[in-house]
Amino acid sequence: MVANKIPAVVVKELASTELGKRVREILMHGELNAATAEMFLFLASKAQAFSEIILPHRAKGECVIADRGNGSFISYNASIGISKELLMEFLNVAHFGVMPDLTVLLDVPVEIAKKRLESREEKSRFDLLDASHMEWQGRQFLLLSESMPNWRVIDGTQDKEAIHERIKKEVSGRQ
Repeated sequence: MVANKIPAVVVKELASTELGKRVREILMHGELNAATAEMFLFLASKAQAFSEIILPHRAKGECVIADRGNGSFISYNASIGISKELLMEFLNVAHFGVMPDLTVLLDVPVEIAKKRLESREEKSRFDLLDASHMEWQGRQFLLLSESMPNWRVIDGTQDKEAIHERIKKEVSGRQ
């Protein structure tokens, strides 16, 4: 094996399992009127991804890279009034007691995040949240980064190569 080449699998939340794809359709089209129903759909999708993809690959010693994680789940659901402690308990069940070894938070100002979201062809209702909600959620991410083990914050305003190098350094430090 070439140096620094780690067997890995990439998991895209709501797109890597059939259940996740169906959940995504429901969430994208706003068919729910209860925020807690939405939360449980996310948890079901997370549990399926862990059962079907993440745990089997971890058992083979492979690295699993996920595009979303606990931070987005916690910060979004905390914004509707659910306690962080209860959300962590739910995640623990959905993750079968396994938590990430490393969480990387790319920190960017809301104005930059909004501009990046504008370039997406397909936008979800989450992409259309107002700036004040995004500011609040960003603060929640930073608070989580201070209280959660294994979180690293990276300046997301840097160019892609600099961000990539910083992430590689963080991952290499975990081996």
